[in-house]
Amino acid sequence: MDIKRRDVSLLLDHIEDNHGAQQANQVLRAVISPMASWYQTRDDTYVSPVVKGMMRTTNASRARILDDDEIRAVWKAANESGAFGGVVQLALLTAQRIDKLMTMRWSDISPDWL
Repeated sequence: MDIKRRDVSLLLDHIEDNHGAQQANQVLRAVISPMASWYQTRDDTYVSPVVKGMMRTTNASRARILDDDEIRAVWKAANESGAFGGVVQLALLTAQRIDKLMTMRWSDISPDWL
C-alpha cells in the first residue's frame, strides 16, 4: 500500500472544499483511519499515513437548540417518515446524535427499555 500522508491530506482538502469540514472529518474517522489501521496490523513495514492533527475542525457546540414547537414539528414529520423517522424520534428521546444511534449494538440497549 503506497498511500502517503500527503495523499490523505489532499483527499481531505478536496472533501472539505466540496462538502465541508465535518464531512472530511467523518471520512477520516470512519473510512481512512480504520482502513489504515487494519492494513497496519497485516503488514510489518506499513506505517499509517494518518497522524494527529489531520482533523479539519473540532466539534463545536451548537449555536441554538430546537424550541418546543420545532420539536413537535420534527416528531410529527418523523411519524410520517417510516423507519428513518423512528431513528429521528429515538434521537429526540435520547438526546443522541444520529451517527451514535446508527452504530448502536443490542448490548448498548438496557432490557428495561424493551
